[in-house]
Amino acid sequence: MKNQIISLFAVSLLFCSCQEKPKDYIKQINPENYYPDISQGVTVKQSNEGIKKIDSALNANTLNKYLPKVWVTDKFGKKINLQAEIEENTLLTFNSIHCSFCKIAFFELLPLVMDSLKSRKTVNSIYPILSSRGLSNKKDSIIHSNYKFRMDTLYPNYYTIDLLEENKLNIIANPFFLYLNSEQQVTAIKTGVNPDDPMALYKQIVENLELDK
Repeated sequence: MKNQIISLFAVSLLFCSCQEKPKDYIKQINPENYYPDISQGVTVKQSNEGIKKIDSALNANTLNKYLPKVWVTDKFGKKINLQAEIEENTLLTFNSIHCSFCKIAFFELLPLVMDSLKSRKTVNSIYPILSSRGLSNKKDSIIHSNYKFRMDTLYPNYYTIDLLEENKLNIIANPFFLYLNSEQQVTAIKTGVNPDDPMALYKQIVENLELDK
């Protein structure tokens, strides 16, 4: 009887150890919760402290977390679940019509980087994504359409994302670069570009997609 109990205990331990642990997905944050109350005015110090709090919350709830189910629409109008797509080291890049540096990143730098990476067969692992954030009037919608037309001429495929889906990924700034490994786990978060150093983005992508390994 004692041997039977030990055997059952061993089997139960083996069963538990073989079960997959639930994935720790990206947890959505609200940046407004970390900014000071601006109704009475904000000092530079308070603003910087708010930015630090947001960065800390972004890293704690996004970095090393797994991609949740997120839907985007490709340039042909097809709805795509990114979870079902990603099987290798991947870069999700986000831009917005209200971001001046996004024009440099997405109309100049990123197309050059992707063109130079064609020989490495990594173009399909880079997703240029246009945000719908800030589309509050007809003028914004026209600019958004113009952005899509421009991206259509620069990329073999690009994607649009609505605000609810974008918020799942904690896209708090643009341009925003979210790096994932083949397990769909976030390995790096980058924001902004250096317009004075065209090679900086190339080096960033090569390093974080581990293209030299």
